[in-house]
Amino acid sequence: MNPTTMTHEGDVTPHAKNAGVGVKAVGHGEAATQPGFARAGAVTEAMKRVAQREGLDAELVRSEVAQG
Repeated sequence: MNPTTMTHEGDVTPHAKNAGVGVKAVGHGEAATQPGFARAGAVTEAMKRVAQREGLDAELVRSEVAQG
């Protein structure tokens, strides 16, 4: 699934469903990604949704995301 939607000749905007997914502000000008959260041992809501949709354990999804 492509997380972006073409709007007008080359303009690319985040698809509303995916807006903000994967990047969260964490302070000091840093941004944390899903792999960053996974490597820190955190299971995010996005990982939980994927696990539920795929019929997998959320910890397995976290582990796979952490490995890249």
